[in-house]
Amino acid sequence: ASTDMRQHWVDLDGCQTLQDVQKVLHTRFQTSQQLLDYIQTYRDTRLLKIIPLLMERPRHKLPHVNSLDHVCDLVSTCKNILVLTGAGVSVSAGIPDFRSSDGIYRRLRDEFGMPSPECMFDREYFDRNPQPFFSFAHELWPGRFSP
Repeated sequence: ASTDMRQHWVDLDGCQTLQDVQKVLHTRFQTSQQLLDYIQTYRDTRLLKIIPLLMERPRHKLPHVNSLDHVCDLVSTCKNILVLTGAGVSVSAGIPDFRSSDGIYRRLRDEFGMPSPECMFDREYFDRNPQPFFSFAHELWPGRFSP
């Protein structure tokens, strides 16, 4: 079995920088799922800690988008739009942040008796005790807050 593993092992010898590692992996794996399947199959734990860094690919500017008007044209003509925002964007609608003294994590610990607030987002915890999730999710149900 170890010979089979070495035969499929990603060779990182000679990689001096993260960019070198990225080149090797982007050549070998076309998608992040392929990389994850490889790590799971061959237990190549060297890569686990740096997956987020490894899968970053440079974003290229669209040559025809050079102004706010161009962006507005894209938004009005595209069917699938993804907006990524930072922490706290929902605070203006009355939804508390996570980490402040009266934030969501404190409530999860105090009101729902969770051993740690991250349990709210843990599948194993949910499987054992789904009630806190549903109680909390009900509070954030769409329509209860306005921008």
